[in-house]
Amino acid sequence: SEFETMVGQGKLQGPMLVQRFGKSIGSEFIREDRAGENVMRIVQINRFEKHATRWIFIFYRTPTGWCVNTFYFDDKIQALFPSGG
Repeated sequence: SEFETMVGQGKLQGPMLVQRFGKSIGSEFIREDRAGENVMRIVQINRFEKHATRWIFIFYRTPTGWCVNTFYFDDKIQALFPSGG
């Protein structure tokens, strides 16, 4: 439900995002990191015509499989580099 809420907010903010970033032109997988056997982080970017946003998804392994524990996005592309920009 948290993800659905964020999608709904994204639709409301869509016109503002298009004006600032341009149209969405796809996404790119950046990396996968694991912390032990039960926690995983996936980092990807959403590509726009004028800008990119960084998306981070944290997954937790439950007895029935992986579930999204938390996720967020920002425009801190410099954080994708080892030195943090």
